[in-house]
Amino acid sequence: MGNVIALGYVCKSIFSPVVQFTMLKMCLSIGFELIKLMKIRTRRLEKEHGLELPFAKVMSLALTETCIETINRARQFPLANYFPMFTSSDSIYFDCVNSNLMAYFTVYLNMKSMEEPEFEGREQLFTVMHRDHVLLDGSWMGWLKDESNEIRFMFIDQCLREKGWTIYQVESLMTWDMITRDDGWLSPSNTLNFKSEKRLYSGVRGFIFDTESGDINLELVPATSLQDAYFSWGDVDYILKNGIRGIFFSLDPPDHPYPFNFHTFQQIRVGPTDVPIHSDIVMTFLHADYLLKMISSGVEVNSYYPFHTRDVSNILEILPERLRAVLSPIHHRDNYVPDLGGSAHRFWIDCEEIPTYTSERGGKISYTLGKFDTKVKTMKMLYNSLTGQLEDDEHAGSSESEFANAFSKHYEEISQYFPVLRRVSELYKLFTICTLLISLKERLNDMSSQKLISLPRPNLDAYPLNSSSEIDKVMRSILTTNGISWSDRHKVSNYSSTEKEVTSNLNRNQSQLAQLINEISEHTPITSQELQEWLVQDNSLTIDNIETRASRAIANNKLRVLKAILETETQPKQNSCLFVPSAYSQDTGRRIFGGVNALPRISQIQQAPPPWSGSSQNVRLGGSAPPATISSGGNSSRLFRSFFSYIGVSSSSSSSGSSGGSSSSSGGNGSSGSSSGGRPQTLRMSDQLPRNNIN
Repeated sequence: MGNVIALGYVCKSIFSPVVQFTMLKMCLSIGFELIKLMKIRTRRLEKEHGLELPFAKVMSLALTETCIETINRARQFPLANYFPMFTSSDSIYFDCVNSNLMAYFTVYLNMKSMEEPEFEGREQLFTVMHRDHVLLDGSWMGWLKDESNEIRFMFIDQCLREKGWTIYQVESLMTWDMITRDDGWLSPSNTLNFKSEKRLYSGVRGFIFDTESGDINLELVPATSLQDAYFSWGDVDYILKNGIRGIFFSLDPPDHPYPFNFHTFQQIRVGPTDVPIHSDIVMTFLHADYLLKMISSGVEVNSYYPFHTRDVSNILEILPERLRAVLSPIHHRDNYVPDLGGSAHRFWIDCEEIPTYTSERGGKISYTLGKFDTKVKTMKMLYNSLTGQLEDDEHAGSSESEFANAFSKHYEEISQYFPVLRRVSELYKLFTICTLLISLKERLNDMSSQKLISLPRPNLDAYPLNSSSEIDKVMRSILTTNGISWSDRHKVSNYSSTEKEVTSNLNRNQSQLAQLINEISEHTPITSQELQEWLVQDNSLTIDNIETRASRAIANNKLRVLKAILETETQPKQNSCLFVPSAYSQDTGRRIFGGVNALPRISQIQQAPPPWSGSSQNVRLGGSAPPATISSGGNSSRLFRSFFSYIGVSSSSSSSGSSGGSSSSSGGNGSSGSSSGGRPQTLRMSDQLPRNNIN
């Protein structure tokens, strides 16, 4: 039975559709008879020995797969169902004369459906895209001759037209300014083009956090020449300001409804989705991954339409002979096993766990990144006839594994000749730095939040500060200080003007306090509503409730951050072209997929960092334009100090301070102190007015 199923798959891989369909039907006929006999035999054995043998179930599953494959073939090539069975010699002869018939019949049928009125309103046998998939499948599998690449060009145009993209968009993805090209072909060069950028670096070592001032200083290794320049200050600024904590990039089979093996394009998938496709960050991973695909498949793809191909030997010229042997394409290796079609391999660049060390001296905490490995990994993929998709297979081919292991072993040395590979590793370090800084900021915010909610209710007489009762209370206090009773206020000549000035000052203070509350809510997980409720209430039960709500807000913020890291989307949101040409060799029939994994995996932070060798440059983050996303917490601390000072709470203890501008006296009637003769009186306000500014 296994031989029959295998025969069907071999014929599917190397013969034309009609012969494929014929042989599959033969396999089905023989398979049904075999399974009947096997069921009778196994039933007898089970009855005699009391054993449940799995043979019938396994064969039923194999027969089901063959049946599904036969149906798929019938859907893809309807004309094949109308030909009778032939002998083996007739089938071989028919395969020779029938190869073009299926393809041109498809083209003819679709042209007729578009030209003749009587076809209108009737369901087409093929859609245009279905037709093109049939033709491309045939040309790449070899049963359809396409020496002029006419079918391939037609398929390229049709795919882009269906998505609303253009050839120029594909070319813009293939022609990145940082990589030198000559008429679309890669030029052997061990330098990257950084345009007019002057601040270039070759490595990342870590950062230093000043616990007193909140300053952050990056430890970067300046580049001595273009040969060891792998990133610029523009890259650092972009990653930190946008809070990019890692990138996952891949080139996969495009989504399409037809279960065909080949496609002219591969589709970009990247997460997080808010990083633009054409940014230097994403383009780095695209061209690093594409370089890996071209080397492994032995094919170089031109970056301009119609994306011609040639042998990869031109790319490898820059390498010494020893490394050229190490990077020998898969099909040139001694243990290479030719593939009959229907399978592929996934190669991806994986940045492994990075050790992190920390030390503290003089109020400064140093974070140092240790050495990590960047490796190439592989996984074989097989075509699933049930789903029509390529799926990972647990058993990797030996030649592919050998290539991946050799590339991983010499990755650092190879990256000296292909700097885009080294740039991947350095960007991974910057992602790690950004992750650590954001984590540090969140911990500082949590500490500030807990500090706030642990304080007793402030010694404010009322909130909001400009309420009518608060205005009356301040006016009572001023009258009392001037020796005037509340009942005689109508005798005061400047009472109205004084009340207006008091109201104006209280309004100003309330506005400034509201601004502080809003700024704190922007820099910490505590909301403005929770701060206002805390100011209004004055009992311990309410304080406990506020603490619970604030703690819940902190937990929710952590959960949001974790979701942002773990649930990275793999489909870009922006309406950009996501297709690049497949690096495919018709000589081998092997397709290569995969990508780059640069999501930081930080090992447990250890003490006593390893000593640094060489010089580094200390670059301060802060000053006039600190990156907003990674604020060290100094701004939050300043806001809390201003807020505590204003509301009358000491930030260093739980004791209450001054009232914040309003008198603690109740106002009452006070002393009469009215002047004799009923002369109009005036108020001397001195320091009794609410303060005008908040420090």
